This record gives sequence, C-alpha cells and structure tokens, in this order.
Amino acid sequence: MGNFYFSKTHCDRVLEYIRDIQNDATVKNLFKECMEYGDLYLIGGCIKDIAFFNKKPKDIDLVIDSSVDTPIRLRGSEKLDIKRNYFNGNRVSYKMLRFDIFNCYDLLDNIHKAARFNVDCILINLSTGDYNADIYNQGVDSGEIRIIPNSKPDWIDYYDHRRGIKLQDTLKLSFDYALFQKASDTPHLLLYKKQ
Repeated sequence: MGNFYFSKTHCDRVLEYIRDIQNDATVKNLFKECMEYGDLYLIGGCIKDIAFFNKKPKDIDLVIDSSVDTPIRLRGSEKLDIKRNYFNGNRVSYKMLRFDIFNCYDLLDNIHKAARFNVDCILINLSTGDYNADIYNQGVDSGEIRIIPNSKPDWIDYYDHRRGIKLQDTLKLSFDYALFQKASDTPHLLLYKKQ
C-alpha cells in the first residue's frame, strides 16, 4: 500500500472537517436540504486535500444520490450565492467556501457520471459516514491514473489533462496512456515528463 492509500482513518479526518464547517448554521442547513433529496456524498479532490495534505480544499464537491435523474435546484437561503455549475448542478458560494453540488441517479453504479479518473473515486456518504474507496485504492495499487470506464470521452478536456498531470505528480502515479489516447484527441498534452 502506498502513502496515498485511503483508509478509515482518512475518512474520519475528512468527516471531522465536514462537521467543523457545519458548525455554521447556513452550511448545516445547506447539507440538510441536499439530504432531503437522497444520500449526500462527498467526492473528488477535496477529500485528498483534507485526508492526505491536511489542507483546506478550494472547493467541495457533493453528489446527491437521488431517485430523480433531472438536475435539482436548491432553495438555499439569502446568504448563499447559488448558480449553475459545469455538471448542470449548483455552484454554491458562501463566505470562503465553494460547493459544487449535483445529483446522480444510483451513484455507485454510475460513478462515471461523477468522476473522470480512478483517483477521483473516493466517496464518503455524509448521510451515514460510510466510505467507498475501492476504485481509488485499486488505482494506487496499480500505480496508474486511468479514465473511469464508461466516461464520456468528450468530458476529457484541457482542464482534465492539466489536472491529470498534477495528480500524476502529487500521487506519484503514471498514466494509463492507452486509455487516455482513446479518450482524447490531444494525447500530446499527456506526454509530460518530470524534468
């Protein structure tokens, strides 16, 4: 197991951070509203930032595992700035926090709709406190960053390439080039080598 293998200890550290930000009543009510639609999951880079680097994330990605497949529009409060985000969900800004919130029907079976890379696949169920890091930990074990099977190839854009390069350096993993080249018409961006 590498330095970046995700465990229960890491999950507990992340949940403690989430409890701390929910000391603010507005944030607590936002989470409560999201949970009215289904289980609320934390996903993405914010988990790695908190768990491995003890650093405040620049944004917090939340997915509502809802029974509806249409985008949910949050009511929020007058204190929240709510706009649409790139996943046709909600970008919520409040004080120094930014949340990207969207819903996904049957999230565990449709993880490819919520994450692009295997190393993005850490899910923490904020409704129950459970976590699932199987796909992520398999990526750490294999030493490769891979595109999630069934992801839409047109989702992999310049931003994702740059983020993939950053993840490669941060997590000390290599790319699965064959998958990247199939999913991208700009594979030259992936041929980054550390100097």
